[in-house]
Amino acid sequence: SEVAVIETADPEVWVSEPVVSPSAAGITAVADLAHVSGAPIALDRSGVRLTVIGPAGAVDIQGCTGG
Repeated sequence: SEVAVIETADPEVWVSEPVVSPSAAGITAVADLAHVSGAPIALDRSGVRLTVIGPAGAVDIQGCTGG
């Protein structure tokens, strides 16, 4: 099974451990993000980094478009 790591370019944004599940497109990784101060955040999607590690190797994706 796959494991995902989600990071942001902002060191003050906390990211929970992603929950990875199968989906029609492959896999879905869901995580909670919050500012360490508890304040609302405006997330720069270009600063999001997703690394997926599975039996066949790893894939590193920088930036996302949302969905």
